[in-house]
Amino acid sequence: MLNERQIKILDLLRGNFFLGEELSEFLHVSRRTIVRDIIMIDFWLKEEKIGYIERSRGYKLNIINQRLLNKFLLKLEADERTLLFELLTHAALSISEIQEKLYLSKKEIMNIIKNSNEKYLNYFQITSKSNKGIFINESSYKKLDILSSLLVSSGENLVVDEASIYEEPWMRYMTSKQKRAQWLACQTATKYHSYMIEKAACCKQLLTIDLSPILRKINQTYNLVYQENKLLEQIKNHLLRNLAFPNYFDGKASEQIRILKSKNPFSFDFSTAFVQQISLYFKDVYIDPDYLALYVINEESMASNETIHVLMAEDKYSIGSINSMMLTEQIEGIEVDVVHTMEEVKNALKNTTYDLTIGEKEFMLTEAFRFDYQYDGLFSSTDLSNIRKRIEQVTIRNHLKENFKEETFYCLEAENKGFIEALNAGMDYFVRKQLLSVKEAEQIKLREIAGNQLVVNHVSMPHISTQLNHHSQFRLLYIHLKAAVSLNDELIYGILIVLVDQNATSYSQIFSYLYNHLKENDIRSCESYEQILALLE
Repeated sequence: MLNERQIKILDLLRGNFFLGEELSEFLHVSRRTIVRDIIMIDFWLKEEKIGYIERSRGYKLNIINQRLLNKFLLKLEADERTLLFELLTHAALSISEIQEKLYLSKKEIMNIIKNSNEKYLNYFQITSKSNKGIFINESSYKKLDILSSLLVSSGENLVVDEASIYEEPWMRYMTSKQKRAQWLACQTATKYHSYMIEKAACCKQLLTIDLSPILRKINQTYNLVYQENKLLEQIKNHLLRNLAFPNYFDGKASEQIRILKSKNPFSFDFSTAFVQQISLYFKDVYIDPDYLALYVINEESMASNETIHVLMAEDKYSIGSINSMMLTEQIEGIEVDVVHTMEEVKNALKNTTYDLTIGEKEFMLTEAFRFDYQYDGLFSSTDLSNIRKRIEQVTIRNHLKENFKEETFYCLEAENKGFIEALNAGMDYFVRKQLLSVKEAEQIKLREIAGNQLVVNHVSMPHISTQLNHHSQFRLLYIHLKAAVSLNDELIYGILIVLVDQNATSYSQIFSYLYNHLKENDIRSCESYEQILALLE
């Protein structure tokens, strides 16, 4: 039977090509260990008549019998979850009792336990003692948390009498299914009332803790730049969600996290140190520092965003002052220069590069220049909304080059490919170059197969919301098709993959920006990265 690491390798190789060095770096093991694992996986695949590993410059999984592979992976997951369920609903079980329940050999059971302990190392451990049996060595409170999470992740429809479920203020962070799962988990130990009391005590305790001194003390080591009040609010809300319902089986994208860690090591170290301190108050709750790091990265980015420079032309001094104040109060990260005459407008434009120009309608400029936005008198709510959208568009344009780089342009030479085949070929390239994670590629593929397609002027725009690094709210990858492919009876000349950060505040603006540029230009005239970039700028 394969171990946890070998199963990860098997999963990575499904539909993807990897170099040995890439697997070694991704899994944090030596190149020699990868070679041994590949030999073991290849032997197992051939023995089970599932397929084999093709080895040339790197490794690729060739599947002969997809049904058998799916059956193996599903059984592996089912056996693990059944074992966990039994151990979470019993104080301890002997190996013979587990054999009766799972219909597995002792060796198979011990392999599942070993793999589970590797997989859930930071969450809980399965222990074996000769005088007690096999058990999960955690408090009854934490075991109920784990069991609740297991029930939610099962995908089963959890049916309970809704009237029997408690409603507490902190439960607003939970879904209806999570509430039902907690109630069902407690029925195995008839401890719902006491469990809810302990849960409420944990949530109330968090509200009494002043997190700001902890945050400041830790940041003396790391010197990160962030907006403290916003970060504290996000952290507290996250901790309340975590205390209300910890997710132990949420399938976190470990590939993404590893990539982010390599790019933002101090943010993750900061979060780990913070969680170590806060965990002193909540010994029976596992708080994942990786999730907190995402909030730190996001707030660190927002605090360090560059200023958008705005020139506003208004001949009335009082209205200019009021409008300038409204802009800076309601739109973060902007700096407004107010001028009052045509001469001042011209001088300002000579001496400074502005991201956005705003002019009162009375101002008339030369044919060579027009204000980006014109208004009449004091700003209305519509004016402020329109200016905010313009600023978001400027921000996207300013960040386009750093979020769409030459390495994210790929020319697909092969002809006679269908759309999905062409998309997969391009995504395989980006995955190998670590520009796209395996999970992101799978999400994109599933969305496109499901029919969630966006096409603008012969350009397909597959898109997903994901977790990006703290420097960007979006990332673009382009597949240039040497030979057009057909999608829903429309010829496709290029595939523009759009990754939007899940914390981005301007999803619609990103797509609006891309839509406007693609709609107005013919992509067929673009055959290089420089040409595509110029089109989008």
